[in-house]
Amino acid sequence: MNRFYWQWRHWPYLEHETCVFKTTLTFVDSVTEIWSPLLSGKKLVIFPTKVTQNVEKFIEYLEKYQIGRVFVVTSLVRNILSFLNLKKGGKKQLQSVKIWECSAETVTKDVLMAFYQYFPPGTVISNFYGSTEMMDVTFESFTCAEDVLNSLSNEKIPIGQISIHL
Repeated sequence: MNRFYWQWRHWPYLEHETCVFKTTLTFVDSVTEIWSPLLSGKKLVIFPTKVTQNVEKFIEYLEKYQIGRVFVVTSLVRNILSFLNLKKGGKKQLQSVKIWECSAETVTKDVLMAFYQYFPPGTVISNFYGSTEMMDVTFESFTCAEDVLNSLSNEKIPIGQISIHL
């Protein structure tokens, strides 16, 4: 429950936000993906495996249901961006997805910079670490390319900052 309260305070749901469940049940993030929106009274759409294993279909479904936030692994973000960048011109897709939560894989500078070449400032992407180990997270969030550049430590993306209060 503490994780739910924390996420609800940091990234409150929009009034009519639609959420997605697509994570395997054996992965700890499935708990948050299922229960956080349901406990908040939000609509939850379940994507079948055949959709989540096909980037084009996955994007199509995120668009179709106007999903507002998504839990993803970094390699999926990379694949989504590659696919989206193949489609030059026309309306940009996935503009309804305002919050991207990455976990389970290292988040890299190149992925985040590519992310902000496609998505506008204000779109949040977070690097979550530790959720599998303890259902808690250390995190770093970004809202623009400048956030990414300002956070770098030896050209690496941090997993959070230590704050010591004496």
